Amino acid sequence: MMYKYRFYIGSIAGDVAKGTENESRVFTKEEVKQAVEEHASFEGYTLFDGLGYWEGAEEASYVFEVLTQYQMHTAFIRLLKAELCQDSILYTVEKIEAFFA
Repeated sequence: MMYKYRFYIGSIAGDVAKGTENESRVFTKEEVKQAVEEHASFEGYTLFDGLGYWEGAEEASYVFEVLTQYQMHTAFIRLLKAELCQDSILYTVEKIEAFFA
């Protein structure tokens, strides 16, 4: 049994960054990649660009997907949120069967 985690991460710093040097920061795909790799070690993952909508506003976003045999700690998500100045990160978890052919 494996788990598929998918994280939806906005590119724009959230309200949590108001009044800080990151208040108007826009994060790049490379910065998201660095944050993921700084806080976890995966054999492989997928990171792709998206266009998200939240409360009627359009925002460039990133989708990070990883398959793992282990359940992921919420500590990883908290670290990503802090590193990328996000108010929240939506994530989904699915139990799946996966095979290499």
